[in-house]
Amino acid sequence: MAGFTNVLLIGATGSIGSVVLEAFKKDPSFNLTLLQRASSKSRLPDHLKIITIADSYPTDELIVAFQDQDVVINCMTTFSVKDQFRMVDAAIAAGVRRYVPSEYGLNNMRPEAQALNSVFAEKGKVQAYLRAKAEEGKIEWMSVSCGIWLKWGAAHNFVGLHALERRFVFWDDGAGYFSCTTEENTAAGLLQALKIPKETKNMNVYLSDFAITQRQLLDAVERVQGVKYTTETINSDELTKEKQEAAKQGDALATIALIETGFATGKYGGHLEKEGVIMNEKLGLPKHTLDEVVSEALKSSPWQDDDMIRLFVQELVISVINRVQAKAQEVAKEDYDKAKVLLSAAAKSGSYLYPFRGIVYFVTHKALWQPFLSRLLPTIGLAVGVTTSMFFFTYLPQLAILVFVNGPLAVFTTVLLILNESSTIVNILSRNFLLQDAILDTFDGTLVAKNATGVVSEGRQLKPGSDPISRLGKILKSPFSKFTPKALVRYVMYLPLNFIPVVGTVLFIFIQGRTRGKSVHGRYFQLKGWSSSQQRDWLEQHVGPYTTFGTIATLLEMIPVASMFFMFTNTVGAALWAADIEQKNSDLNTSTAPSLREAAKKAE
Repeated sequence: MAGFTNVLLIGATGSIGSVVLEAFKKDPSFNLTLLQRASSKSRLPDHLKIITIADSYPTDELIVAFQDQDVVINCMTTFSVKDQFRMVDAAIAAGVRRYVPSEYGLNNMRPEAQALNSVFAEKGKVQAYLRAKAEEGKIEWMSVSCGIWLKWGAAHNFVGLHALERRFVFWDDGAGYFSCTTEENTAAGLLQALKIPKETKNMNVYLSDFAITQRQLLDAVERVQGVKYTTETINSDELTKEKQEAAKQGDALATIALIETGFATGKYGGHLEKEGVIMNEKLGLPKHTLDEVVSEALKSSPWQDDDMIRLFVQELVISVINRVQAKAQEVAKEDYDKAKVLLSAAAKSGSYLYPFRGIVYFVTHKALWQPFLSRLLPTIGLAVGVTTSMFFFTYLPQLAILVFVNGPLAVFTTVLLILNESSTIVNILSRNFLLQDAILDTFDGTLVAKNATGVVSEGRQLKPGSDPISRLGKILKSPFSKFTPKALVRYVMYLPLNFIPVVGTVLFIFIQGRTRGKSVHGRYFQLKGWSSSQQRDWLEQHVGPYTTFGTIATLLEMIPVASMFFMFTNTVGAALWAADIEQKNSDLNTSTAPSLREAAKKAE
């Protein structure tokens, strides 16, 4: 059988597609072509042939794109599998010799796997369709089953591993076996399998670096990190019934839970050593140990560098909850319960990391400094003047009032109050008269730096170049308003909270953080073209994350003199968050949590 030369890759920017792309770039044996959707903003290597196609993957355009290709490799996302039927037909029409479907998981031909969830079912149907066409002699196929990618799993809280929370969830007894392969070995195995076309024709290539149980995975994680996790147990049968019913109602999260169940329990074809012959050795793939893979998976997690911040903030939030429980006897119980639930959700949201990420990103990306430096001196002067004046003229009067309710602690609560008041005054004056354009440029520039040029181009012209700030051109949508008279009135209304000892000051800052949080994505919503009702629906669905971000941002901006610096870093953090939302939507085509697109549709 003649070897393959021309290969076309679909989904080259996804979780596995990007790794497959890197593997092919390093191997001169193949001529690689990339298929990209017209709306995609992802950057692909300039030296490779790129074919652009309409987002709906029209059959006629697919046939043209597949012309002269020996192999079509599909690395599309999990939720786009059903598009493959049309792609298989197009491959046959174009004379493609081999089609590699988007599998990369367990054995989807198992009936119990197909009965578990729609994703396994669709993948199984695609493979059955390919097998039927192969029997007719119209095309040949090859699929790759590789089990779980632990690196991906660590970043997405998969198979029970919640590294950010130091928490592990067992399915039943946690003793079900599932196979694991690194993304790199998956890509290398696919490539090497194409080099032996006769031996891999019309077959499922099984890859596995090792097979483990959930309990073995937890042991390795705790061994590598040197910490103990809290554990929980769920009943897989009860979970399956619950999530299958929810999936019928269109709940995407339920489908994800069922996919996770398929792997974690070891009952649905995820233990590949029992499904067929593992080909790692035959394909010359490097061997990896469990601890080695776990260590790399945890290092690659985007949350890993933020662990200390996370633990500190979570402990702080828990401490606040406990103090509220002990001190807030005068607060109505229903209001207190709502606040406690909100704080608990906020502690787990992870959005509070973005203000800190904004600091790191801003400091390490000098290209974003220009707007900040252009307003530095006048704003510092304003902050020093306002803060000094507030302490000089209002400290003693406010202390005299607060001492009656806070006792000796009034010395400290008065300082917090004045810092908050000064910060608010500086924010109002600087954002409306000194910093509005600079803040706008910083937000848009950060999005450009994160390659979210598609959304930025909706609100302003973009110039060519590499410097994100220099690329910003004429504003097409008017700058968004940061402060309103209504917000100022609300601020004054909540000032009396500071008369409640300690807890009142904490609640006051919390409430200001909630208000602050609602505004952090004002520019992002404007660029997306959302109506007021769409914005309101989205914010109501994500109260916890936005309140957490706003509270951390408020505390940072209360720091004297440095408040201006943190205004900019908080802006950068908000833009990084927006860029991550855009990237997640782009990569997955559908979100594993309520996405911006879903929120917009509900509001229409």
